[in-house]
Amino acid sequence: MGIPGIPDSLNRPIGTYESARWTGKDGKFWYFESGYISAMNGSGWGADLWRYDPVLEQWAWVKGPAAPNFTGNYGVQGVEDPNNMPPARGFGAATWTDTTGNLWLFGGTAYIDDYIYYSDLWRFDTSTENWTWINGTQQVEQAPIHGTQGVPDISSTPGSRAEMIATWTDRDNNLWLFGGQAIDSGAVIASDLWRYSIADNMWTWMKGPSTYWSPGSYGVQGVEDPLNEPSARWAATTWTDESGDLWLFGGRRTNNWYDNLNDLWRYRISTNSWTWMNGPPGTLSDTGAMGNLCEEDLLYSPSSRFECTAHWTDRDGNLWLWGGRTSALDQSKSYLNDIWKYDVGTNTWAIMGPEQPADAIGNFGQKGVPDPCNRPYGAMGNMGWYRPETNSIYLFGGYQFRPELPSSPALRSLMWRMELDTNCIQYPCPYVCDGLSLDVETQSASNGQNNGLAILTTGAGYAPYSGWLNGQSVVDIDTLAQLSPGYHHLVISDAFACSDSITFYIGSVNEGGAGNWHIHQQGASLLVDVTNSPIQLQAFDALGRLVLDQFLPVGSSQVAAPGLAQGIYVFRAVGQDDAVKLFME
Repeated sequence: MGIPGIPDSLNRPIGTYESARWTGKDGKFWYFESGYISAMNGSGWGADLWRYDPVLEQWAWVKGPAAPNFTGNYGVQGVEDPNNMPPARGFGAATWTDTTGNLWLFGGTAYIDDYIYYSDLWRFDTSTENWTWINGTQQVEQAPIHGTQGVPDISSTPGSRAEMIATWTDRDNNLWLFGGQAIDSGAVIASDLWRYSIADNMWTWMKGPSTYWSPGSYGVQGVEDPLNEPSARWAATTWTDESGDLWLFGGRRTNNWYDNLNDLWRYRISTNSWTWMNGPPGTLSDTGAMGNLCEEDLLYSPSSRFECTAHWTDRDGNLWLWGGRTSALDQSKSYLNDIWKYDVGTNTWAIMGPEQPADAIGNFGQKGVPDPCNRPYGAMGNMGWYRPETNSIYLFGGYQFRPELPSSPALRSLMWRMELDTNCIQYPCPYVCDGLSLDVETQSASNGQNNGLAILTTGAGYAPYSGWLNGQSVVDIDTLAQLSPGYHHLVISDAFACSDSITFYIGSVNEGGAGNWHIHQQGASLLVDVTNSPIQLQAFDALGRLVLDQFLPVGSSQVAAPGLAQGIYVFRAVGQDDAVKLFME
C-alpha cells in the first residue's frame, strides 16, 4: 500500500467487484476499494481509498484501513473531520463528482451475517482529503420516503439502496439517481428518479412510480412524453451529453440472472420528461445487432447487458460503453469486452471493436506497450475512467472471464489503457487459442453394458464447431451414438480454427456365460451377477496372465480389483466355454 498520499510504482490496490470510482476535477482517478476482497490481511468488504495518476501511471493509497470489514466512523453529521470514514461497502454504491471536484458516495451493501443496505450520503473533499457524513442515517435497511413528487423535503430520502450505477451530476451541481435495488420489506427493484440538491441538502423525488418492479411506459420511439418512464432496473449504464441531458441504457430488469435490457433512454431536465430513443422496448436478453466495425445504422444496438461500468462521453459528445455481462449470446458465455459508440445526433450505434463473441480470451502483449491486437478479458463490474486529454479509457478490476474455469470468474488487479481509434483502422490480429478443451464421457446402459454412446463437452471454445471422428466429418459433435467397440479418435475445431483432439475407448458388449453370469466395472470394482449355480471367475490380461481367480456364489457380488490397470481383460468361468472381453478404465 505504501505511504498514504505518496504515489509509487510498487503501490497497487486489490482488484474488487462493483467498487466505487470517480474522476477528479484535476483528471486523477479515484477508487474506493469497496466490494468483496480476499487478501493476506483477511477477507471481507473493503473501505480504503486510492488515487491513480494517469500521467505518472502510479497509485497512491490515500485513506482508509487495510483490513476488511471496517465499521466506519461517522462523526458529527455535516462536520468534516480527519477521523471520519464511511463503513466498508460494495455492490454498486452510488457515486458522483460535483462541479467543485468533491467526491460523493451513497448507499451500497455489506455482509454482516446477511446483506445489509446503507442509506448514508458522504462527501470527500479532495483538497483536504477528509470525509464528511452529509445526509441519511447510520441505520441500515431503510425504506424510501418519497414525499410529494417534484417538491424538496428534508424528510424525503431514496432509503437504503445498492446497484445504483445509474447516476449523473447536472450543470447546476445537483446529484441524480435512478432505480437500483431498494429496501421495502425485502430487496425490490425501483424505477424512481431522484435529485439531491447540494446547496439545500435535500432529496427530491422527481419522476417514476413510488412502487416497484414497474414495466415502464415506452410511448413512441423518439417522441418525448411526460408519461414515458423506463422500466425498473438495476446496474444500468449512464451518460451526460453536451446539452446536459441524462442518458440511461440497459441494466438488469429483475433478480433473474437472464432478465437484461438493451433499451436506450434520454431524460431532459428542463421538461422533466423521458424519451425512449433506441433499442427494443422491454425485450429481455436481446442479442442486439451489429454490422462491420465503425458502421453506424439505426438497426444496430449492443446486446442486452448489466454492470457495464466502463462508460464515458468523448470529446465530440459521443456516448461509449465497454463490456458488462449478458445472457443474450450464450447463457454459459457472458463476459463481454466489446466497445460501442452511440452518436447522439444520428441516434445510431456502431461497434468499434473487437468483433468477438462473449468470454473472449485476453491478449496481454508487452506491458506498457500499445498494440492494436492487445485486449483485456471480458469483464463485469470493473472500474472505468475516461481521460479526454488523450482520448483514452482506463479499465481496472471487476469480475473477469477465466478460460481455465469459465463458470467461476477471476478478480484481477490489472490496469489497462485503451487508446480509442476514431479512424477505425482495422488490423489483422491473430486469434489467441487458449484453453480450448475436449472431453468425452462414454455412457452405459442400465445393466452396466456399454451402449456405444459418447457425450462430448468442450471448454473455452467458440461455436460453431466442426468435428472429425476417425477421419470422417461428423455433424452432431455433442452426442456420438451407435459407436462400435474399440478405440476412436475425435478432432474438433471452433469458429477461430482452434482445435483439440482426444482418443477414447468404447468397450465390447459384456454379456456371456451362457446366460449364467454377466459382469461390468464399477469404479475400481467389478459387479458380477450370477444365476443358477456358483462360478469360479478368472481374469486374464492381454498377455494371457492370470490376474484374478475368485469363487462367486449365486447372486450379485462386488469384486475388488485394485490391481487391474487400465486395459483389456478376458473374464471366464471355469468349466464354461463363453468368455467376456472387458476394457478396464
